[in-house]
Amino acid sequence: MKKAALAVAAAIVVSASIFSSLQIYSISHRVAVLEQAQAAPRATVPTSQPVPRVEPPDGSSHAIVAVVDGDTAKIEFEGETISMRIIGIDTPETVHPSRPVESYGPEATVRARELLEGKTVTLEYDADPEHDRFGRYGRLLVYLRLEDGSDFGKLMVEAGFARAYPKYPFSRSKEYLAVEA
Repeated sequence: MKKAALAVAAAIVVSASIFSSLQIYSISHRVAVLEQAQAAPRATVPTSQPVPRVEPPDGSSHAIVAVVDGDTAKIEFEGETISMRIIGIDTPETVHPSRPVESYGPEATVRARELLEGKTVTLEYDADPEHDRFGRYGRLLVYLRLEDGSDFGKLMVEAGFARAYPKYPFSRSKEYLAVEA
């Protein structure tokens, strides 16, 4: 009986040690990602932005000049910097003027930077002609096609850095919801 109790106690200690190691790894990984996000220059988002006077053509390719957060990036077009909101996804806030940084927002921003910074993307407007071209903050509403042909928004949802955002209807909603973890 004593041997069985000792074996159970040893198993508990080993299990606790493994669990503790996993927690330490998880915490240290999260700290490293947060430090990386904090080291990057933080974009500021004004409370109101004018709607750009220019609208890039559907299917046009542009270099990303800045990544604001996990669902917002900027390009240059005809001498203007255009802020774009990615259709169909929502990531935790990191730069909202009246909200604190939300959990996993920095990680989503870091991933967006890894996928977009310094890259050329193709802009795609929603297939529904009734879909607005600009959001309430004056940002151009687009899907982004990466150089390898993949859909940036779908990748972010599939990897768990964003959630599908059906609050506003969009033509790829079934596709995005299907890959949501």
